[in-house]
Amino acid sequence: MSRFSFVEAQESDLAEVLRIVNAHEASVDPAAPTMGESGVSDLMAGYVDESVGHLVFDGQQAANAAGSGPVGYVQLHPDANRELFFPDVYCDPAVSDLKELTRAAVQFMVDHASEVQPMWELRPGMNIKDALLIETYSDFGFEFLRKYWSLSRELAPGEPQPTLPEGVEIRLVEDSPEDLATLHGLHQDSFSNHFGFKPREREEWIRLEIERETREPAGNIFLLEAGKPVGFLLSANEMEHENGGYVDLLGVVHTAQGKGYGKLLLQWSIAYNSGLGRGKVDLNVDTGNTSAALHVYEKVGFKPVSAWQQFFLKRG
Repeated sequence: MSRFSFVEAQESDLAEVLRIVNAHEASVDPAAPTMGESGVSDLMAGYVDESVGHLVFDGQQAANAAGSGPVGYVQLHPDANRELFFPDVYCDPAVSDLKELTRAAVQFMVDHASEVQPMWELRPGMNIKDALLIETYSDFGFEFLRKYWSLSRELAPGEPQPTLPEGVEIRLVEDSPEDLATLHGLHQDSFSNHFGFKPREREEWIRLEIERETREPAGNIFLLEAGKPVGFLLSANEMEHENGGYVDLLGVVHTAQGKGYGKLLLQWSIAYNSGLGRGKVDLNVDTGNTSAALHVYEKVGFKPVSAWQQFFLKRG
């Protein structure tokens, strides 16, 4: 019988999950961005479809220290639209046998996924420096799929707004049915060639956007060409605890790509976050995504601070 037990997490466990997640990440890569309360709230709700995470308890630890807290956190993150799970596994590095804990957490995740949806593919992500988790996933038959960069740009006070070409303007996205429908259309077009993309119905896409705990409406904009929206940028507050901003999504429709609009949107975000007194702005980028090449971000001052990768396990 395993010394580890798994218990469904509750909203009241947010502080413990926050502690475990950041302790895990800091132990493998101190340069990696940390997670704040709003980010953990989104994590615990499920990044796509609603899901329930599980806290891990160490029976051996509890026997030696009354009132010991959880030592790990596991969540599946189902996406019914794509018939995938995006698992997260975090382990407290202070545990005496971290390798045993990590293996037990991954085993539970795989078993739980088999109980819920035995045919869905599993695509966990982890920091590229997380040697123990990478080794454990490999032992379970997972294979490398994709690499991503976490980028950051330091901000100075008074960063200027971009100079817009004639006929180009920027305006805020309002939470109106019309603007949200336009936003959905722009996203579906601009991301249609991205890795792993699958079209999502408008109502569901809007619901997922509106329900994000980290959503920052004041930083959501359209870029218009001759009065027609052709690009967008969505901001998030998930880095406020580090006095930072975050670019959650950025896209330009295919007919308007190659005109420098992605760079303009990034420059707007830099000025917006600088105006709020923030010291940096962060984002993630797929290293294999040719429509969002790394050099576009480097041109406006973004630099890689950490990297993470996605593995996969096909089943059935």
